[in-house]
Order: sequence, then structure tokens, then C-alpha cells
Amino acid sequence: MSLSNELRDPKGFAASQVGASRLLALDGLRGAAALGVAVYHRQFFFLASRDFLPEGWIFVDLFFLISGVVMMHVYEERIVRGTIGFAEFLTHRIARLWPLHLFAMLSMGVLVALHEWRHPGLFHLMNWDAPLYTFVLNLFLLQNIGLFQAPTWDGNAWSLSPEIALNLLWFYLVSRGRLTSRLLVAAVAVAAVALSTRGPLNGGLWDSHLVRSAISFGWGCLLYRHFLRHPPSGAGLAAKNVWSAVVSALFLAVAFLVPSKYSALATHWDYLCVLFLFPAAVYLTLQEGTFLNRIFSSKPFVFLGLISYSVYLLHVQIAIVLQDAFFLFHTQVKAPFAGLLFLAIVIVAATLTFHFVENPCRRRLRSGLQPFLEKICFDIDRPATPSPRRKAPDSNH
Repeated sequence: MSLSNELRDPKGFAASQVGASRLLALDGLRGAAALGVAVYHRQFFFLASRDFLPEGWIFVDLFFLISGVVMMHVYEERIVRGTIGFAEFLTHRIARLWPLHLFAMLSMGVLVALHEWRHPGLFHLMNWDAPLYTFVLNLFLLQNIGLFQAPTWDGNAWSLSPEIALNLLWFYLVSRGRLTSRLLVAAVAVAAVALSTRGPLNGGLWDSHLVRSAISFGWGCLLYRHFLRHPPSGAGLAAKNVWSAVVSALFLAVAFLVPSKYSALATHWDYLCVLFLFPAAVYLTLQEGTFLNRIFSSKPFVFLGLISYSVYLLHVQIAIVLQDAFFLFHTQVKAPFAGLLFLAIVIVAATLTFHFVENPCRRRLRSGLQPFLEKICFDIDRPATPSPRRKAPDSNH
């Protein structure tokens, strides 16, 4: 089946969101996931006796799933119609990812240097073996493609390398009319099998997490194309709410209540989330009237979605400052009050960073970078010969 034949009228998720560049409920879900990652990295702030969110690292897979949905929603039809080229697309992705990444990387470098100066030999939060080399890798978003085998500068930014790599590959396939559902299913299946074996992937490819990221990203593309753009009919609101409750309860039960070492289910928790729970959660979140849709499209969660990138990249720096402040002022804030204070500071700091760093830098970079990229980029968005797959589909959207 060709790409143009698979593009149909968008329908099935919240009507107020169809045609909008932002899916509000999905923004809210992403904001909740960002807070989940922050909680995971400082669990002892919330429950000193044991891990509070032992499986919280899995939220990063949800980011990649959401990214696949958003790429399809915002860009696919525009690329197929030829209304956005490679230079503009790359400008959008760099302006979105790079400015805050640079800010977070530099702030982490300063904080870690001060921290290790104040507490020499206590513990190391960053690998300093090759600071100039790893700085260059981070500068060009190459920090996690297997060129260096340890966390460097801002460790949370590991996910940006597979994100930009998948975005570029996705654009190429869409622009050439080759991103068929068969290819996506095959890619997800092969990546899942390869991930389960692990042995042959030891080294650069495995350490980059590119294979794992491809599973969620590919699932997001399939989810949008076949379940969000034109979902199966016959599922009523009551049935969707039942499934919403089942998915939510299963995730919360294992993620919060059962430590992984005691749970047989948690042994394969990552596959359960990536292949079932997260796709189901995204689908149900975008269905009009479900309680997940109402929760994540509410103003507090939409706001969290707006600042989610800042929350994700800056929460570790804030945790370092908070812990040093406790030490400096000989103050001991007990759990869970330390956790609540931590989250409050993270939200305030992320809000300020969004308004004064992330958003203005994104706008300026978009206006200045595209003309430069248009001069140096290969024209990969146009096939060498005309192809029927490039014909714009009939659509009322």
C-alpha cells in the first residue's frame, strides 16, 4: 500500500484537536511523563525507605511513542504535499531540541564542577575523561550513538541522539513515499526481536538505545495512521473508559506499588509498557470524552506539557542545587516533603526557562537557521523522478 493511499481524513480523536498543530491531551500526557522521570531520578525525596517509582525510567519510551504520533500529525501530510522541505523540517527539529540542550549541558557542567570541587572524591556525576571531545559530541547531538561509552555532560540528553536520528530517517522515508505500514510493522518487529537478544547489539548500537527508541517511535507512527486517523468503529465511550481504567490501574500497580525484584510481571515490564500499555494509553487519551482525555487535556497538565522539555533536561541540575542547599544550611527536609519541594522548584524553574530561554531561542533559531540550511542541505525531500506516491491525497482536513 502506498503512502498516499494510507493518508485519509483525520477523525476519531478529540474533535477540538483535529487540525491543530498541538494535541492538547497528548501534551498533558507528556508533561506527566516528564514529572515521572524527575521523580524516578530522586526517589529518595519521596520515600526514604525504598524506591518510590522503581520503574520510572520507562517514561522515556513514552516520549518516543508520543514523538512518532506528533511527527505523523504535524508533518506527514505537509511533507507528502510538498509544503515543507528538508531544510525547514530540520530547522524545526534543531530549534526545538538544541537551544535548551546547550543551556542544560552548560549548566550541568558548571554545577558538577562546583559540586566536585566542594566534595572532592565523594562521587562523580559526569565523566571528565575527555571533556572537550564529549562537549563536541553533545554540541552536535552525537553524544549517544556509541562514540563514547559513559554519561557525558547532561546525562538526560542521551535520548536526543536517537530522537534526531529517527526524525531524519522518518523524513527521508516519508518524502520518498516509502514509509508504508508494512515497513513500520517490520521495523518494530525486527527491533523488538533484536532488543530481546541483546547479545549481537552489545557495543555502540545497543548503548545508543537507538533500537529501543525505534520500537516506540515506529509504534507511534502506526498508532496515528491506523487508530487515530481512522480508528475502528463500534467502541463506545463506556468501553473506552473501562479500558482506560484497566490500563491506568495496571500501570500504577506495577510502577508504584510493586518493587521490580518482587514482581514477576515487572521482569518484562518494559515490553509490556512499550508494546501494549503506552500505545493503549496514548490512544485512549486522545479519544473524546474518556476520563484520560479529560485529565490530560486539563489546564494544569497542558501547562506541564508546555514546559515538559525543560522539566526533563533541567531536573537533575535542580536536584543537585537542592541537595547542596540542604548540606550548606544543615537542613534536613524529610520525605515526602523534600519531594514536593523538589517538584515545586522544578516546575517554577522550568517555567522560567521555557519563557526566557527555550521559547525565545527557538523562535530566533527558526528565523535565522533555515536560510543557511537551504544553502547547504541536499534536496532530499524531492525524488529524482516523479512518483505517483507524491500525489497529494484527497482530504477535507
